[in-house]
Parts: sequence; C-alpha cells; structure tokens
Amino acid sequence: MYNTKWIFGNNAGLDFSTAINGNKPTAISGSKMRTNEGCASIADAQGNLLFYTNGQHIWDGQHNLKHNNVLNGHHSSTQSGILFPDPADTNASNPTKFYVFSADGLSGTPDRDTARISSIKPISAIQMDTATPNWSYTVPAIFQQLADADKAKGYIPTEKLTAIRHANGQDYWVIGALQRNGGWNGAGTLRVFLVTATGVTHHSDIDLKDSRGTDRNIDNVGYMKANMDGTMLALANHHLKSVTVYSFDKQAGTISSEIVITDNANTYGVEFSPNSGYLYYTTLATYTTANIQRYEFSTGQITTVATYTATTTYNASLPATIWDFALAALQIGPDNVIYAVKPFESTLAAVINPDDATPTVDLKYVELATETQGVMGLPNIITSFNRPDEPTDSHDDCDCGCNGCNENADEQDKELMERAKVKTNIVPANPKGHDSPFTPMSCATIIRENATLAPVFYLHWGDSKRDVIENHDNEVFYITVCNPFSDVEFKGFRITSVSFDPAPGKPYQARIVPDRFISYDCLHPCSCKTREFSLTTRDEENQFVGEKNIVIEYCIDEIVILSSNTTSGKAAFPVEIIKDEE
Repeated sequence: MYNTKWIFGNNAGLDFSTAINGNKPTAISGSKMRTNEGCASIADAQGNLLFYTNGQHIWDGQHNLKHNNVLNGHHSSTQSGILFPDPADTNASNPTKFYVFSADGLSGTPDRDTARISSIKPISAIQMDTATPNWSYTVPAIFQQLADADKAKGYIPTEKLTAIRHANGQDYWVIGALQRNGGWNGAGTLRVFLVTATGVTHHSDIDLKDSRGTDRNIDNVGYMKANMDGTMLALANHHLKSVTVYSFDKQAGTISSEIVITDNANTYGVEFSPNSGYLYYTTLATYTTANIQRYEFSTGQITTVATYTATTTYNASLPATIWDFALAALQIGPDNVIYAVKPFESTLAAVINPDDATPTVDLKYVELATETQGVMGLPNIITSFNRPDEPTDSHDDCDCGCNGCNENADEQDKELMERAKVKTNIVPANPKGHDSPFTPMSCATIIRENATLAPVFYLHWGDSKRDVIENHDNEVFYITVCNPFSDVEFKGFRITSVSFDPAPGKPYQARIVPDRFISYDCLHPCSCKTREFSLTTRDEENQFVGEKNIVIEYCIDEIVILSSNTTSGKAAFPVEIIKDEE
C-alpha cells in the first residue's frame, strides 16, 4: 500500500500496482523533484501518490510544491528523508497525518572540511497534517534540544536514516547515525527515536563498539537499511569499504551480534533479500564500473552477482561523487525484486529472485519515462510495508464475517487441511484428551462442564517418521487450531507471533515465515483450521542445536457462548416470611 509509488532521481517514478504475477512496475512521469540522492514517497490505501520529498521540500500527489525548505535534509544526503503515518491518526487505512524525518550529513557541504562540520543540520522531523488547507506542521521540541547537546559534545550527524515498525504494529523506531569525532568517518553512535501516538521521544544513543570494546567507526556516506521483518540492520560505510550488520530488537529498540563485511571497494547501497538469508550491496570498482555483491549469512561467503559498466560519459565538471558509481542505491520493491539505480541512465537494474541461491540479474530490467533519469538514490521506505502480513492499520477490520473477505475460504481451508494430513509427525500443545485433529473429537460443553475456555493446538511436520529438523534445513509445517466445544464459537482468531524459545542468537540461524498476524477467521463449534508455514535453518556454526519450543501467541476478537441446548430451566430464591404479631 504505502510503497506502491516511487518518486526519485531527476523527475523519475515507478508505479508498482502493475507489478503482480511476474509483471514489471510501470514508469510514471510528472514529478517536479530533481535530487542527486535522498528521496522518499508514500501512497494511500488505493495506491494513489500522496506526497514525496527530497529531504528539503515536499510536493503533493499532484506535484504541487507544498513546503519549501522546511526540512533539515539535503538533496545530496544519502537518506535525506523518511516518512510514515502518525500513529495517533485513527484513520490509519487512509491517514492524513504524517511524520517526515530528515537528515543532512556532510556531502552537502560546499568544501566538506572541518570548518563546515559545525553547520551540518541535525536530524529532525515535522509532524504534518495533509487534511488542512496548507498542510500545517509542527516541529517537536526534542530535536533542537538534542542538537544543542550534540554541538556541546562534538557529535556530527551523518546521512544515514531509517525507520522500523515497532513489534506492537502501531509505533515506529526511527534510527539515525552520528559520529562522535571525525569527518567522513569516525566513532559511530546510533540515535534511536520512538514515535507513538503521544509523540516523539529520544529513546537512546547506542555507541557502537567491536567485540573488544573499541569504538566502531562508521562512514558519513552510505545507506542504512532494515530487513523486511525489522530484526536486522545494515550500515554501508563507503570510505571504510565495509558493511556492518546488527540484530535489532524491535520490541526494546536495541542492537546486538555485530557482523562486519569487508570488501576491497567503496560500498554504498545495501538491501536484504526477502527472507533475510542474503545481504546485497553495491561497490565502486572504477569510475565507470560497479558491482552488486551478495553476502550469505549462513556461510559468510561474498559473491559478485553482477558487474555493470556505465554507458554515460564521465564529465569532470559535475560533482565527483556522482561519477563514483555505475550502480548506486539498492531498494527492494513490493514485488520482492531488488532494484539498482544507475546514475544518469534511463533504466534500472534488478535482482529478480534475490532469495535464490543463484539469483537472476537484469541490468536493464525496467525503463523509466522519457526525459527522466535515476541518479544515485531510490526512495527511502519502510520495507516491512511490503509484507502482505504486515498490518498497515492496527484498527482496521475488513468486517467480512467468518470468511475473512474470501469467497473461497471454505474450499481453501479444506485444501490446507489435506496438506497437513500428509505430514507424519503431530505434536500437540494442549490436546484435551484426543491425539489428532483428524480423529473424531470428543466435544465438551463449556456451560455444563466448566472446562477451560481455550482452543487446542497441533504442529504437523515431517515427510516420514524418520524425518528430523536439522540445523541446515528447509521444512514446511502446519499449525492447526481446533475448537473443542459444541457451544462456543471463537471469532477473529489470529496468531500474532510465531517464534523459537530460546531464540536463535542470530536471526538467520532459524527463520519462520510468516511469523506474525496469521488469521484463522472463525473457529466454529467442534471444528479445526490449519495454516502453512516455512522453517529455514542456516546454522553453520552449530550454535542453534538442541531442544527448542516453537511458541505461538494468539488473540481472539470475540468468544460467543451458544445455547448448548439449555433453553429452559428453573431458578429458586430462598426468602422467609415472618408472622405479623399485631
């Protein structure tokens, strides 16, 4: 929804509403924005462009300039802006209130020397209401307070800026990067903001350290990205010729388990594959040649998946940084294709199947509209909005009853149950007196028997009785939920989380997809429904072996108690009548 329209580069744009069933996005024109690097855009629930920014100005969906120089970013900042709906907006399926964060950084300075460092603008944001005639906005006071403190400490804002959906599905983590010294690179600090319905708070500053406790340097230039489920964070460090990856706890807003990927060339764009098994990044080989590199988390292996030589002619009169890249930003689209921009060219390259062991790369995958060009940046977006199971409105309810807005729900439920029956291993969680959801169920009556009011759960996996789950494996499994009562209906049953306990030390060691917001719709009396999941383990270090629990958390919108054939009866109230002595 929110990521359907991309606006970037020199008046360029893409419409992803056509990128279904293997089709490509459609080039669009009309943008008034010309930006070397940073940009962000957002669409509404119907896929209509709402507005876009280069980190300085804001244009509406009809390409009218709404705000001029109200943001702290710069068109030559790697990630000059990022935007998302205000969690306080109760109409989240078609919001009108938004936050727009911005970052300046060093590359927009005229001479990029230490004399200009003190004038770099701080990370900031506006809270904007598009329902008002002039799109009124306010600037939360916290940003100026932090800027004053940073100057006193000598902290320098960089060009890195990203956002992650909070584990609660409503709030947002916004993460910027600071240097505690230096110019192009210096000791790194991640600045974490929490955005809720009550506003923006400065959550923490995380000083980056290596395993020995030594300061970890970061570069001013290069992208910072989260993976699609918000559990990993990657920072490209351009002049340091490296990418640093951390695990991110989207409940607590903290990082852990650092991985440093070193290369022999300057790095810039980064992007995770949809299943987070791989990290893709771009490197500069020469002024006109660049590579798309891929790091495999399970093995630590780096592979060059594409090399591209620019077709544009070097022009010494243009900024040198523009010519440092034949390929620049990487960004995954709603179609799960990773796109790569080529400065001053009219096509985008693409990694079409980034989860595959041998990915397909098309260096001219999609053509842009006439007289438009990509430059160095692609829209800075919240990648989790691409997920079909990621909620874009925690208040939203399609209100389609027990079929979940799907006319073929009954037939599809039966098909899933038949698939589950093929699995040879059945693990009950709380069986309530029967071993399998495929055998006749002895239904209780909640009214008469005073039973515990809860569904029962089964895990189905394995293609034979001898099958095992190994630490380098792919398994399809099913979670079946049964209603064991004849007089109860569970309406709006959803699994909100599927995870391992204990959790893997590194996210790629064991991954379940989907891992949240799985709807079973309604569980009728004495009935079962199942859903399909994929488990991938990539634990080459043998760190995630031994007994584990697959833990689910769930919620139920409504529990309805039926009559249970108790439609008549008697009730007696004892009273005493006293003789009147008068």
